[in-house]
Amino acid sequence: MIEPHDNPENAASNGSSDVADAEPTLASLRTFEASVAAREITSHVAKAFDESPDLPGVIVCDGPRILGVLSRERYQEQLSRPFRLELFLNRPVGELLAKVGHAPLILPSTMTIRDAAHTALRREKDEVFEPVVVSFDDGPQLLDAHAILLTLSELLEAANETIQEQMKCAESANLAKSRFLANMSHEIRTPLTAILGFAENLLEADLPAREREAAVSIILRNGNHLLEVINGILDLSKIESGKIEIEQLMCSPANIVADVINMLH
Repeated sequence: MIEPHDNPENAASNGSSDVADAEPTLASLRTFEASVAAREITSHVAKAFDESPDLPGVIVCDGPRILGVLSRERYQEQLSRPFRLELFLNRPVGELLAKVGHAPLILPSTMTIRDAAHTALRREKDEVFEPVVVSFDDGPQLLDAHAILLTLSELLEAANETIQEQMKCAESANLAKSRFLANMSHEIRTPLTAILGFAENLLEADLPAREREAAVSIILRNGNHLLEVINGILDLSKIESGKIEIEQLMCSPANIVADVINMLH
């Protein structure tokens, strides 16, 4: 006697894997426990289809051996023809299977959805959307082929969204890099300009000693500042490796303001 019911555990586990990066398998999809012996009367299958609108078909067995799958579509197609209802409804379902059935596609529950979709799509044109038998440890279950393709489409859409997000992150990183290089160029050019400018002043023979000393002092301060900028750039590699060390140093705001004023002269 056929007793169709879906497997809620499989449906509930869809998308929730213990390993976040693992590809989802057929075990994560909604399957149906729907099998019938070949000697059972076809009217029992009709009753199962009426009671379970989502049931994609039934697995027809001869003891432990799977003879094939009678899909809802094949069933309705045959019994809707003239005189077929009277001919098959009260006869063994094995006879109807022999008339319309195909060799069943049996896949392991551990197969990834991507591989399962590729395998299903390689079937003959009139079999592409036939239900698939999924082999579990506790017995075979039936899976709607449309569920495989729909889930694959959702996975591809999610992967595309991830790629788009990664592209945006890469673009933001490139923009941040460009801004960083522009800022660093400015930070390096500013003290370097002061050094070159006051170095030219030192070449003047009639430069007063006081101004000469001031120029040398400014060159030294800007040279140290340039060294700090370069060290700061080198510290970025330490930040990435988690080895950056924070230091507290004395700072003279008056000297900084004086340097800025001198550079603007």
